[in-house]
Amino acid sequence: MSRTVAQPEGITNPPIDELLDKVDNKYSLVIFAAKRARQINAYYSQLAEGL
Repeated sequence: MSRTVAQPEGITNPPIDELLDKVDNKYSLVIFAAKRARQINAYYSQLAEGL
């Protein structure tokens, strides 16, 4: 019997290499990720206040 094995999915999806193709340098990617993390954190903080 042959089974197909799914490729293991790591922490990053999409891969970092693909993201680096869309920005000027890796430091810009870090700044973008930090801003997005703050947005997500603020969103969940607002949800907690509403409960």
